[in-house]
Amino acid sequence: MSVTNIAELGEIGEEIALIFFAGGGFDVQLSDSAFDSKKDMLVSGKTIEIKTQTRLKTGSCFSTQRKPTNLKKCMTVDRLIFVEFDASEYISIFEPKDRKHFTDYSFTGENNARVTMRGWYIHENEVGPGCELLARLHLPQITARMRALSPSKYYINDKERSRYSQRPQG
Repeated sequence: MSVTNIAELGEIGEEIALIFFAGGGFDVQLSDSAFDSKKDMLVSGKTIEIKTQTRLKTGSCFSTQRKPTNLKKCMTVDRLIFVEFDASEYISIFEPKDRKHFTDYSFTGENNARVTMRGWYIHENEVGPGCELLARLHLPQITARMRALSPSKYYINDKERSRYSQRPQG
């Protein structure tokens, strides 16, 4: 999957979060740099990291790679927010209720490379309290574009059938 597609997918998630928070009356400021190692945005003075993804089907959790700078940012910001898209026309915004309750796991990725991840379960379980659903937004044209950009094998048939800037016709 193209780095450009992943970057665009992340930008869409950040824009959705920005609109959500701004619509709630909060003062929102996007980071000046896409490579900010401390935050993606400030919301009323609080540092926020946005992760845009589809949920892990087997574990019902949101996760991020355990790369040192990425992991540090996720664990030290004031709020960690997940913008979720799936096969529906809805986007959900979640926040872990307690970031200290996570699960670390690994799997074999492309070219037999070991990939290590940190995940936060969506639903309460023996690991922790799960995530809080902050919003569920009906955005069909945006979810179609997100699926087209996604590296997920679940959306392989959704590639490049939509554009973010155009509403569906019909």
